[in-house]
Amino acid sequence: MTRAFEEATKDFFHYLETIKNASVHTLRNYGNDLKSFKNFITQEKIQITALDEINKRVIREFLAHLNFEKAAKRTLLRRLACLRSFFKYCKREQKITHNPMEEIDTPKLEKTLPQSLSYEQVERLLSQPDTNTYLGFRDRCIMELLYSSGLRISELANLSRKDFDKPINACVYLGKEKKSESCRSLPQLASGSTIISITLREKQMANSTGLK
Repeated sequence: MTRAFEEATKDFFHYLETIKNASVHTLRNYGNDLKSFKNFITQEKIQITALDEINKRVIREFLAHLNFEKAAKRTLLRRLACLRSFFKYCKREQKITHNPMEEIDTPKLEKTLPQSLSYEQVERLLSQPDTNTYLGFRDRCIMELLYSSGLRISELANLSRKDFDKPINACVYLGKEKKSESCRSLPQLASGSTIISITLREKQMANSTGLK
């Protein structure tokens, strides 16, 4: 690979880190993806002297290589997403005149339904916390909310007392941006509502950690 590729990669990661504020996880994955692409070109002895020489044929050969190596479908899709982002950046920065990824279709990932817990498994799970203690009440509250509302853990962790609407037995979640247009009402289990009330009252008395 040419020095131009190395410099473009360096600039791309600087852009991801400083402009896009990419996470460490994203930077690590993209680093692995571009390294895989570079290693493929080196191992296959594909003569590349300029970035513009990386065309759709090279990309398709890389995909064929990943399939031959029996790479997981999600890995293949991530490699493609990385290359798509990388070459889009290079085109925008005028490092290349043509984006080879514009002629590459992204394979669709087969959707599979998640395996659900049985009623007995849910009951057994919810019975684990010791509800004779404050922390047990808190944990039971958390588990019931996760089960009944479909909230993400991060969303649940950010709930506060004002998010609970007792008259309609629900908690109201505003979404990541706290915008009213993304507001949705999440029903609670009846027992979950009781536990929430007790937990909030106990928190007032004990000033312990839990719902804010």
